[in-house]
Amino acid sequence: MNEQIVILQNVLTGHSLRKSAYYDALAQLGLLKRDYKKYMTTSPIDADAELARMDECDLDGCAALLTMMIAEDNFVEGAFDERLYLKQPQKCVLRMLYLIEGGK
Repeated sequence: MNEQIVILQNVLTGHSLRKSAYYDALAQLGLLKRDYKKYMTTSPIDADAELARMDECDLDGCAALLTMMIAEDNFVEGAFDERLYLKQPQKCVLRMLYLIEGGK
């Protein structure tokens, strides 16, 4: 099985309620987008608007969205927990899995 798939599936089945699990997975895959802002279409960044286009994103775009959600928590404490409750990080990982497995 593809190593990328295993790492992302482990996030969903293991510790998907921890921000660090998502961060670690992106870092391990080399997909952590420290320059995530260049992938965004809104300025200032409107996270909800950006997430609304998730189904149109490629793998790098999804990684940027996930990085954005992680970074958002640095500015608004508890933001990532709220996004977890809404299942947005999980949906992003599912989209990434779909793309890696050959979806478009």
